Amino acid sequence: MPLSTVRGQVPSDPAVPEKDTTSLKGFLKRGSLTGLARTYFAATLNQKELADSYAWAAGAGVGYQTPVFLRRFQAGISGFFILKLASSDLALPEPTTGQLNRYELGLFDIDNPGNSRNLSRLEELFLKVNLGKKSLLTVGRQIPQTPFINPQDGRMRPTLTEAAVLDWKENKYLALHAEYIWRMSPRSTVHWYDVGDTFGLYPAGVDLSGKPAQYRQQVHTKGIGIVGLTYQKKQWNVQVWDTYVDNVLNTLLLKTEWKSNPVAHKNWLAGMQLIRQQGIGNGGNPDPAKAYTSAGSTAMVLSARLGRQSPAFDWFLNATRITAEGRFL
Repeated sequence: MPLSTVRGQVPSDPAVPEKDTTSLKGFLKRGSLTGLARTYFAATLNQKELADSYAWAAGAGVGYQTPVFLRRFQAGISGFFILKLASSDLALPEPTTGQLNRYELGLFDIDNPGNSRNLSRLEELFLKVNLGKKSLLTVGRQIPQTPFINPQDGRMRPTLTEAAVLDWKENKYLALHAEYIWRMSPRSTVHWYDVGDTFGLYPAGVDLSGKPAQYRQQVHTKGIGIVGLTYQKKQWNVQVWDTYVDNVLNTLLLKTEWKSNPVAHKNWLAGMQLIRQQGIGNGGNPDPAKAYTSAGSTAMVLSARLGRQSPAFDWFLNATRITAEGRFL
């Protein structure tokens, strides 16, 4: 007896089991699983009167992202753990200077130099919503991708943010990026912090009078708002980015790059950028000694570059000037 068929369909082979597309197990199998392992050794050899230091770390992580469900949603999760294989005593200040280790400690937890066991972190935990053919809204823990807040992945793990991020790319030449950040887990840490508490985790430098800055855990802000526009057409790339840290400062970036048409797979590149920064509110704290920046302060940075790109070798000449208008932070 012949198998009945529906026009446009191929009869199924009874010997081949059909894919499970209805159960939770079948749904999860269609997702993507990723893994990562990393090891990093660092050492500092000082002059004879100063102590040397070293550290060796290893770590691994795993991540999972679901397939699209309900036509436009996806979810993801990832985590990473770090093992301290060997190191000098990074919690002990250098005897001569009285300063804690600066570089090797960055492999572990700069906020807790004695921490050698609790070095795991739930990193990504997000929900994506597909808003169009090329547009996404991502809410939750994720890896940042903006000029001033980005992974800075130069140690064991990158910087992460807890944010709502919109990427709109429905126009052929123009792309919009907008986000609001309310918590962060900077690189070389394993905890999540309110945005204000991330100020001063790294060495804080000095204030305007030359004294050690006192803004660590003293900055008050509701979060960070970022808006970016990118225009790309033929040889031109123009970007405008504004990073607004509530009650602290605003940083505006204008960037333009031009690439020549390639000849024998080689091309010229030229670019310019301008950064304008201004203190807002009370700079993070009503007490000027504990503020991150002075209210109303300004700074200007001008940069230019010229270069040549080829499949085998790239070279660039770059120049940057910070004007005397004020300190760039």
